[in-house]
Order: sequence, then structure tokens, then C-alpha cells
Amino acid sequence: MSEHGEDRFLQAFDAAVERVRVAVRAACHNTPAPSDRLERARRGLGAFLRWCAEEPTLARKCIVESLTAGPRVRERRDAAVREFARMIDHLRAEARGDAAPALVSEAIAGGICSAVYTRLARGEAAQLPQLLDELMDSGLGQLVDPNAR
Repeated sequence: MSEHGEDRFLQAFDAAVERVRVAVRAACHNTPAPSDRLERARRGLGAFLRWCAEEPTLARKCIVESLTAGPRVRERRDAAVREFARMIDHLRAEARGDAAPALVSEAIAGGICSAVYTRLARGEAAQLPQLLDELMDSGLGQLVDPNAR
């Protein structure tokens, strides 16, 4: 990809990430009981999955095609995944009073991104919201709420 093409991709990528960030944060903070970390995580993840399902072309560009769009785009993608991991860290710290080893939140964020990547690459974006319960059970729920099943 040319530098100009990479610049255009970065602009679209940054705008999409900002829209997702706003949607996830709004969902996390729009809960009946703000202290319910499990529900905040569920709503935030649900917002992300719904966005991917509603914007499959843009989601595919950001999550799948970004890996081959050039080094600056990959760097931005990695930063977005790290931000997701920090959001998980924050919820865990609230729940347990300490910070998780960064690798734990990074692994959970990476696993969720991998599951989303696979569905987007296969053209199955519409199915992503149906993965919410399984993704919550894959470790995110237990990490942000030690009493989760």
C-alpha cells in the first residue's frame, strides 16, 4: 500500500475506532447499577459486537484488513487492542482492588479479537452478537467479577 493509501486507511481506521470507543464507553456507563462490573463488561462487549455486525465492511477493514495495510495501521490496531485490554484491567481492578497482570487482560482482549477476526474473515459478522454469552464465559466475566459463574 502506498503511503497516501495508508494515510487514507489510517483516517478511516481512526474514525471507526473512535465510534466504537464512544459506543462501548456509553454502553459500559449506561447501566442501572454502575457498580455492577459484570453488567458493564457485558454491555460494553455487546456494543462492540453489535457495531461489528451493523458495520461489517468497516469492521472487516479495521480488524482483518488492518493487518496487511502497512506498519502504521498495524501499530494503530495494536494500540486499539491494548486500549481494550486496559478497559478490562480497569474493571478487574475495581472488582478485586488490584491490577491484573497485564498479560491476563491482554490475553482476554486478544482472544475476543481473534474470535471476531475469524467471523469477519468468513463473512459471518451478523453472527457476532450471538457470541456475547460465550465470550463473557471465556474469562472476561470471571476476571471482572470474581463471583461470576
